[in-house]
Amino acid sequence: MSDDYDRIVITVTDALAAALAAADDVRLAEVAEPWSQTEELEGADPAQLAAFARDLAALARRAAASDHRLYCWTSI
Repeated sequence: MSDDYDRIVITVTDALAAALAAADDVRLAEVAEPWSQTEELEGADPAQLAAFARDLAALARRAAASDHRLYCWTSI
């Protein structure tokens, strides 16, 4: 966390990383539709969210194969 709390890095839970790594493209596309309807992402294109989810799932698979963890960097 930065001194002024505008940037933080958090660990992605092992459960979420495992779920992402196990998800296939069909499942990721299925969850993109309701995800696009959340308040934070209202109006987002489900196809773009599905593409992002596929990239994130690929990252999760690479991390798992290397016995690494996932982290999320956030700027607020």
